[in-house]
Amino acid sequence: MTRDQLLERLSKHRLVGNAPKKEWEWLADHGEYRCYSNGQLIASKGVRIPEFHIVFAGRFGIHVQERVGWRRVLEWKA
Repeated sequence: MTRDQLLERLSKHRLVGNAPKKEWEWLADHGEYRCYSNGQLIASKGVRIPEFHIVFAGRFGIHVQERVGWRRVLEWKA
């Protein structure tokens, strides 16, 4: 994704779209665009996620294992 495409997506994002353009430019210059596969783990239990994530498409969540199976605790959507 080009810088201009990323700035366009940031400007239309429901949470960061109202931020000043200078902030989107900082994110585009210092961030990293990542695309995850369906079901891909980005962290395991006890591992901190040090990055700030902005979801453009799809969703991801935090799940915990209980005696009866997995339970979704949090979910983020585009």
